[in-house]
Amino acid sequence: MSNLEEVWIPSTVKGCGRRMFLGCENLKNVIMLGDTPIGDDTLFNKDTAMRIPTKLCIYVPDKALNTYKKTWMNYKYVDRVHPMSEYHS
Repeated sequence: MSNLEEVWIPSTVKGCGRRMFLGCENLKNVIMLGDTPIGDDTLFNKDTAMRIPTKLCIYVPDKALNTYKKTWMNYKYVDRVHPMSEYHS
């Protein structure tokens, strides 16, 4: 899946496996439609060295932005979380 650039995760998804995006070094946009954060600190790792894709942006519902940032505050990708209102395809 090295050419995967964007993925939408519906609000019906309540969990996911570790390193769900392993090998997705070109991932740019992840749109999370749920109000509750899922995953752990390995969710967006592109490799086993715990690196995340360089251009990764994670978009979440505006009303859930603070919840995501608080839940993921110790994860290295917390600064990549943006409100859905900033998303432009």
